[in-house]
Amino acid sequence: PAPSAAPPEGTPFFPAAPAAPVEPAMPPQGTPDPAAAFGVIAAPRRGMKWFKFIIYFQLWAGMLVNLVTAGKYFTGAYYEGNAEMVYRVFPALQPLDIVMGVVCLALAVYAVVVQRALAKFRAKGPMMYYLMYIVNTAVTVLYYLLIGSIIIGQSVFTAVVAGSIIGSLVMLFVNIPYFNNRKHLFVNP
Repeated sequence: PAPSAAPPEGTPFFPAAPAAPVEPAMPPQGTPDPAAAFGVIAAPRRGMKWFKFIIYFQLWAGMLVNLVTAGKYFTGAYYEGNAEMVYRVFPALQPLDIVMGVVCLALAVYAVVVQRALAKFRAKGPMMYYLMYIVNTAVTVLYYLLIGSIIIGQSVFTAVVAGSIIGSLVMLFVNIPYFNNRKHLFVNP
């Protein structure tokens, strides 16, 4: 008689052991890119030292500078003890200085918001960072230089103001390609 496929009664039945997982074969020694041998495309590794400088130092220092600057605008300290006289001769400068103080306070708070967005790798973090420089430059040029010059009747453009504008523009144009090369990291909502 033909043997039956079922074991005879009373014989314990043990299922077959599961197949062992198959390990992928290692690429041959000397393969220039092991990831490519497995069909994996790796993103280029980019340094993050500049990013760490931005989130751990620059944005916090910028916040402090904006707070000090706001205090100078509110108190008239920019006029080196002559604020009363300056405001008497040019009364429209006092509201301008107060508005600039408020803008500096807002930029100080915004620097903290940007720092948190970048530190958490939020998708909108780099754009928020660019916006900070754009607003800083626009306020300095359009508001303070233009309106301040109209109030006084002569240009208030100085080397310090020029340095601030140039610094903001350089930082903007340096950081755009830097963050574009790392946009794959900034994906959090």
